[in-house]
Amino acid sequence: MGETFEVTDHGRVVALLVGTSSQGIAALIEQGKVRAADGDLLEIEPVLIPSAACPHSALVVEGRGQ
Repeated sequence: MGETFEVTDHGRVVALLVGTSSQGIAALIEQGKVRAADGDLLEIEPVLIPSAACPHSALVVEGRGQ
């Protein structure tokens, strides 16, 4: 099953990272909550970002109010 980790923000738990099992994934697929992956991730073409687009780093700084 694996370990469980708490992700904190200034001491407050904001997320839990938990292990899973193949039975858990199979149950979710059976319930229709997720779909099994198909295809090869390496065959996906990269998304081209327009040259006029704002850099991601600028968006992060803006979101932080810096």
